[in-house]
Amino acid sequence: MGVTLAEFLSWLSTPGGVTIAVGLLLSWIADYIPRYAYLTPKQKRLVFLGACLLLPSLVATLRG
Repeated sequence: MGVTLAEFLSWLSTPGGVTIAVGLLLSWIADYIPRYAYLTPKQKRLVFLGACLLLPSLVATLRG
């Protein structure tokens, strides 16, 4: 049994889904964008906040 796109997007809308997706996204950013390592902790928190706000908005748009 596979997961449909609608089910996956629904899961991404949950707090657990957002947390896992943002964690994966930020680990990818840290690996592939060297400039991220030179950001201050405050700037990294802002990137994390932005990702936490942007990801659910993007998922909601895709679900619609």
